[in-house]
Amino acid sequence: MLFSQVVSLTELMAGVKAEPKTTQIFQITCWPLGHKVPTSTNALVELMNMVERWRQRSTYGPVIVLSTNGKSRVGVYCAACVAIEQVIQHGEVDVFQAVKTVRRHRPQLVENMTEYKYCYDLVLHYVLHYLNSL
Repeated sequence: MLFSQVVSLTELMAGVKAEPKTTQIFQITCWPLGHKVPTSTNALVELMNMVERWRQRSTYGPVIVLSTNGKSRVGVYCAACVAIEQVIQHGEVDVFQAVKTVRRHRPQLVENMTEYKYCYDLVLHYVLHYLNSL
């Protein structure tokens, strides 16, 4: 199950004089603490789809991905996004290159085989369940 909440960016940045902007916060709840990957590929694909729909309705601003330790969950999400973008844009995927792309900017991302394999599983889930609906 996913939980979302809309808050004003100016509420988060007290004292900043700027045009008010709205941000959307998405949280995945089927990723228990201590687990290297979520318990479901469907939930993370749905989260990615929700983020993309939000970006299309807004002004395509940046997406900020957070995790408690700043690396493990971030890497899985970002690598999976890159891999799915490859599928959408090119009709093929190279998960190794997707992981390599995110690791080029932050070497600590996707640091074990469980996370790496999950990226493959997630792309497979996406191709089997969502690709035909594009």
